[in-house]
Order: sequence, then C-alpha cells, then structure tokens
Amino acid sequence: RDAGIPTALFAVIDCDQDAEECNMTFPSFLKPVAEGTGKGCTKASMAADRKELVSAARSIRLRFSQPVLAESYLSGREFTVGIVGNGVDARIVGCMEIILRENAEQGVYSYENKELCESRVIYQLADDSEARLAGAFALKAYHVLGCRDASRLDFRSDEHGVPHFLEVNTIAGLHPTHSDLPMLSEKAGMTYDELIGEIVTAARVRQGLTGDAGTGFREQLANA
Repeated sequence: RDAGIPTALFAVIDCDQDAEECNMTFPSFLKPVAEGTGKGCTKASMAADRKELVSAARSIRLRFSQPVLAESYLSGREFTVGIVGNGVDARIVGCMEIILRENAEQGVYSYENKELCESRVIYQLADDSEARLAGAFALKAYHVLGCRDASRLDFRSDEHGVPHFLEVNTIAGLHPTHSDLPMLSEKAGMTYDELIGEIVTAARVRQGLTGDAGTGFREQLANA
C-alpha cells in the first residue's frame, strides 16, 4: 500500500474487541493471517455487517489459533502472477486468470474450489490491459517485498477493474499439475523442468555460484 500498489482496506483481528472496533467497509472478507491453499476461506468468510464480521472472526480464530485478516471484499476478476529471477533479471512468467465454474463455491477461490479445481475452476492466461496492470503491480510488489528467485503473487480487481494486491507466495507450491505456478508456467510455454531450472539458476546466481544449474538439473531428471 505504501509503495503505491492498490491494496484493499484491511485490519488484523486478534480478539472480539478488534473485530468490534476495526475500521472496515462491508462486505468484508476474512481469512487466517498465516495459512495457505485457501484454508479458512469459505462463503462463511464473507461478512455483510459488523455482527457477521465479529462472528466470522471469532470462528476463524478458534479454528486456526491465529489472528484473522479482514479485507474489504473485491468483486472483480482474480489473477495470479508468476515471477522468476532477482533484481533487474526478475521477469513475469505469465498472468493467469482464475474463473470459477457454475458448480464452484461462488465469490471465493476457496479451499474446496482449489482442492477440486479440475472440475470447478477454469485457468487461462490473460493478456488484456487489466491483466497487464496486475503483472506490473506484481513485479513492483516482488521488488518492494524483497522476494527472491521465484514467487507467485495473487490479485483481485475491484468493481472498477483495478487489480488489488492480495498476497505473495514466496514458497509457492510446485506440484507439477495441481499448483498454480507450474500450471501458469506451462500455459506460458515453460515446461516444469525449465521452471525448476530457472529457479535453481536464479538462486545460484544470487549466491555467486558459477555454472548453469538449470541445464545440469534437467539432465539429471532426464537420466533419472
């Protein structure tokens, strides 16, 4: 937010008093502050008013034993952006839009939707002006937050089509067919082996090591 990247109004809730007094607009969306894979994200995470916010925050705190992040709900498109490299060499691999099918839990890229993504979610590369703006914000956030080697950054647009930063996955999932970063990389024309090779090479260059680790890694995989 302070770097000029659009970010939804938010509050961290650690007790009922925080939930009752925080400055939020409605609807709000609540989730555990330190989880992944959509854990704690369901339709029940949506709060239409203060009473629902207090109740949802209490439920999430009790279930996950951690504070809750409340954010103003963003009703637009959802993107995830993959980036590899460091410094001036950091580059966008691709921007993938997440589109929920009719049979999915609507309004949220929830834990259930992610786990059943093969039947509930459409993933497609996006390269229109809104997606490119998400990519530009992602690259800026990558540098501002000091990300290294590779990360995946999530965005959701507001009602005016402006992408807002949600979070950065600094240790993004790497399951070849079920994790977003490998999936978007493949759609962008980068094989799984090439993705792993680029991540390893970026880390080696950052550490001042010589040689092309990516090529050696791919050769080892081929001979395995």
